[in-house]
Amino acid sequence: MRFLSPALWLLVGIFAAAGPVANADTAQQAALREAMANAASAGLDPRDYTAPDFTANLRRFVSDLHFGRIDPAEAGHGLRTDRTRLDLDAAVAALLTSNNVPHDLAALEPSFIHYHLLKAELARYRQLASAHPTLNELPPLPRGVRTLRPGAMWAGAGALEQLLRTLGDWPAGAPTGASNALPPPRTDIYTEVHAAAVRHFQWRHLQTPDGAIGPATWRELTTPLAARIRTMELNLERWRWVPPHLHEAPIVVNIPEFRLFAWETPEDDESKLLKLEVIVGERYVDKHTPVFEGSLRYLVFRPYWDVPHSIAVKELLPKIRRDRGFLAREHLEVVRGRGNDATAVPATATNLAGVVNGALRLRQRPGADNALGLVKFMLPNPYNVYLHSTPAQALFEQTSRTFSHGCVRVQDAAKLAAFLLRDNPAWNAEQVAAAMEDDAPNSRIVPLAKPVPVYFVYATAMAARDGLRFFPDVYGHDAELDRLLRNHQPWRTQLPQ
Repeated sequence: MRFLSPALWLLVGIFAAAGPVANADTAQQAALREAMANAASAGLDPRDYTAPDFTANLRRFVSDLHFGRIDPAEAGHGLRTDRTRLDLDAAVAALLTSNNVPHDLAALEPSFIHYHLLKAELARYRQLASAHPTLNELPPLPRGVRTLRPGAMWAGAGALEQLLRTLGDWPAGAPTGASNALPPPRTDIYTEVHAAAVRHFQWRHLQTPDGAIGPATWRELTTPLAARIRTMELNLERWRWVPPHLHEAPIVVNIPEFRLFAWETPEDDESKLLKLEVIVGERYVDKHTPVFEGSLRYLVFRPYWDVPHSIAVKELLPKIRRDRGFLAREHLEVVRGRGNDATAVPATATNLAGVVNGALRLRQRPGADNALGLVKFMLPNPYNVYLHSTPAQALFEQTSRTFSHGCVRVQDAAKLAAFLLRDNPAWNAEQVAAAMEDDAPNSRIVPLAKPVPVYFVYATAMAARDGLRFFPDVYGHDAELDRLLRNHQPWRTQLPQ
């Protein structure tokens, strides 16, 4: 126990010297044992805190509750977990003398309302799983559904109603197939009420809310409650990877939700969030949008697109070699040097070879058809990922939007630019629009008054005041985190099975 601070050593000595009642818990110890036994309420595993050494259990529990069990770097993410932000020994010592253990434990958890709403939903789903054991494995809906629309005969209508009522998607006050009305309603017809409930369910699972049960909706409907519970546990773990208290108003991009949230203040107030749709990286590993944190420092109106070397070599140079007119049509040019003042050179075979070996580079001139659109938002990072607008607005009509090479395309980028410059008297929405539409040949850089923290996160379950939503595990990060957590058994792995 060399890792204990002097204060904690003193407390341990006091408990050890308790004489005849040495084996009796103090009120604090009893409360802490109860909290560790109920660790599942926070998405943790109570078995991790059952080692013979009470103090070691408590240290581990406090650390897991505050930081999470897995370091995000272990999952390949660029979120910086500052473990100096909590004096673990002092926190444990304070709990052992606390006048209100539940309150002081809660203070160690993330402060965000969405975290606490998700904990409440986790408790609700556990109750549902206990009350409806058949839903904990595979909800009893008939297989073989193709596309089901209102008015169709379907033997699963009754089971579907029961499922949607249980999950909370059935419209309030809607009639039920199990009522005692005379004559009794049909239970083998998929009605408009079913469709309304399905539309709400589809909205909660990021599907097109058309009320039709096709294969994708059927898969979501038949996902066991146990799987939903595990998803919530994984996402409670992720909440602990971000700072528990924010000092600056951030931008948060939730990759699986395809949505950006810009906060007006550091307070977690949904009414003060700017919400914008986004496009993220493709599902191929080398095109994923990374999970990381950065600092947005400046905007660039009418940006050049400096084509990444891999895109230039693999995608664009073959087209240029086949068709030299491609360069002019796409407003591309070969340039020497760095920065916007780089010198354009002819697209000769020698110079194209220079793009391949890195001596030269390919870029696209500013304009409405520029791949970055008319504004980009820069946050220097090792992934070379940033936010930008896009001319491909039609892609936002898709529900699932994994189309980029890793950067994040913002649907209404002008609104985000105006939001970020809202405290700058030299800028308003009209001036932002003018800067984007200006046909000047060069870009315009606008620094922010102070950097804005940006978090690229991966939340596949999100609880808000309007309900619990689930999002697709587009990159397989849920499966990887589940694997890491199952292999992370601090002391149990050393015991005989």
